[in-house]
Amino acid sequence: MEMEILTQEHSRSTSHIIEVYKELGEYERHFNRIQSVYRAFVTTWFTGTFAGIAFLYSSDFGGDLPISRETTCALIALAGGTGITLLWLLDFFVYHRLLLAVIDVAQALEAGSRQYLPKLREGFAQRTRKLNVRTALSIFYAVPTVLLCVSALLFSLHPSAVPQRVVLWVWTGVLFALGCVKPLSTIRPRVCQVVLVCGLPGTGKTRAASILSEVKGLQHLSSDVIRKELGLSGRYCDTARESVYEEMLMRAAASIENKRSVVLDATFDRSDRREQVKMMANRHFVPLQVVEIICPNEDIVAQRLSERKGDDSEASFPTYQRMKVDFQRITEPHVIIDNSGTEENLREWLMKLV
Repeated sequence: MEMEILTQEHSRSTSHIIEVYKELGEYERHFNRIQSVYRAFVTTWFTGTFAGIAFLYSSDFGGDLPISRETTCALIALAGGTGITLLWLLDFFVYHRLLLAVIDVAQALEAGSRQYLPKLREGFAQRTRKLNVRTALSIFYAVPTVLLCVSALLFSLHPSAVPQRVVLWVWTGVLFALGCVKPLSTIRPRVCQVVLVCGLPGTGKTRAASILSEVKGLQHLSSDVIRKELGLSGRYCDTARESVYEEMLMRAAASIENKRSVVLDATFDRSDRREQVKMMANRHFVPLQVVEIICPNEDIVAQRLSERKGDDSEASFPTYQRMKVDFQRITEPHVIIDNSGTEENLREWLMKLV
């Protein structure tokens, strides 16, 4: 049977999704403008620092200072380099990360609304795949910082700067290490994500989650495994299921805090449980991808459930029928995968998905 990936919009109208998409674009432009201002300010700061040094040497200013002119020039160079380094760190570790977070959310929205949203971010990612943007921008900040550090070092070698030489050298070393070695050695921070794989028993959601875990390196959190670990095997009452979902959310939040992406494998038959996952992802500023695995052919479902051996799941075909009646329709943007075919087909579609 031919497999399809369908994007469904229910309670959220198309116009609402487009408005959210536009707002994300405004956030992107906002953070881009801030970063552009910072980088323009770095250029001005750099030239201003050398202008101040040149003014000090071309005039009698500073002749009556308690420290030598060379020491004063070294201090000016180090002050300029320190200012550039602080702008560098604020740009990269605050605004650049906020920009990446907005881009990831917008990209996830594009992936979930492929019918009418352009895949701009995916196109940008493909075009810049071989370009290390962070390294290129680091060079922009590193060059003036290194030049100012070298200038300060040269000024500190003058005999008149001997009393302050140790302080100048320590300051230069700290500035060089903080402003150059650390950012240049830092690659783009790995942006975590949460993939929610839901569906009825026997549809193959656990296998889909396992494939994502294996290929994409996501931590696989399975409700069946958690149920056994909590000593709730065979118990599918509301209280037991609530305990399982709460434990799963706690483990997912801990993984995200440790910078590791997760794939959640459970029925997620109720909308409030899916909303809890969404709220958890929003609290940690990570994108959420909802994937529903279906299998319209119930004969295949019954066969899969009957052939299970050594599986963590204890669901039977009657369990499937009962959950099918209680399954609450997914209203948020999500992707549906018909898993009536082979595992190779499932793997192929999952590789295109996340």
